[in-house]
Amino acid sequence: MIFHSNGKLLLSGEYFILNGAKSIGLPCKKGQILRIEPNIKNSNIIWETWDHNENLIMYANFDKDSLKFIKGKINKLYLNNLIKILNYLKKTSPICFELPVKIYTKIEFNINWGLGSSSTLINNLSKWAKIDPYDFLKNSFGGSGYDIACANSEKPIFYQKKENSRSIEEINFKPKFHNNLYFIFLNKKQNSRNEIKKFFNIKKPSPLAINSISEISEKIIKSKNQNEFNYLINEHEKIISNHLNKIPIKKKLFVDFEGEIKSLGAWGGDFILASSSNKGIKKYFKKLGYSTIFKYDELIK
Repeated sequence: MIFHSNGKLLLSGEYFILNGAKSIGLPCKKGQILRIEPNIKNSNIIWETWDHNENLIMYANFDKDSLKFIKGKINKLYLNNLIKILNYLKKTSPICFELPVKIYTKIEFNINWGLGSSSTLINNLSKWAKIDPYDFLKNSFGGSGYDIACANSEKPIFYQKKENSRSIEEINFKPKFHNNLYFIFLNKKQNSRNEIKKFFNIKKPSPLAINSISEISEKIIKSKNQNEFNYLINEHEKIISNHLNKIPIKKKLFVDFEGEIKSLGAWGGDFILASSSNKGIKKYFKKLGYSTIFKYDELIK
């Protein structure tokens, strides 16, 4: 059995989505593949994780019945998370481990990019176990669930988390000026779980701020030109900056950039969106030490 899920990028801050703001989620062309095979050699559960360069980066053997770790090459944090995941699967879908299996998972992007190595894994395992991926996410890594929605979508989406439900709407979002949109990796991976924990220590955004973010999201996909788009993402940055009491990334690192820059994800995270008609955009960021740069079409479905 083989399953695939898309990676993701988020235009709004996770803080606001968790409080009901509507945001734009962008499914990525790269994601994660899960393959399940019978283990005919012994009665263990075998787990292997491969990276985008076909390197085996983690492997582990577990007892089929107790899911106790037997041996392997895996860091302690990942092992603890994996044990938690396997136990949840055994509890909610016992049939998964009635027979010993080999579980292979391959991440198609650099694991440090933060495009959803956890969410794509949860979504793939949910497909295999035939369980609700949102419940699985809630009981493992946590979060708003937009990344699960992106994992299952072939188009950009509006995502809105409500009290006991969620709204997911596929949208058309490929502006005429998409060739002037770039995604730049900031050379460090953000820990999404830690950022979510911080959220609960921050006062809730006001209803006015939530509504403003939602309205901007709706206006962004209707942008008629790049100037309008740049104005909207700048307004978006101001609202989140004021609430989090953080300096926008453009003022912090790219004050002389000719165009606008938008933080993505949990705000201040792995990637930024840069919007500019300047043809020297790649040269600009590479000169500052940021060499992982994607044009819109290279990364987004």
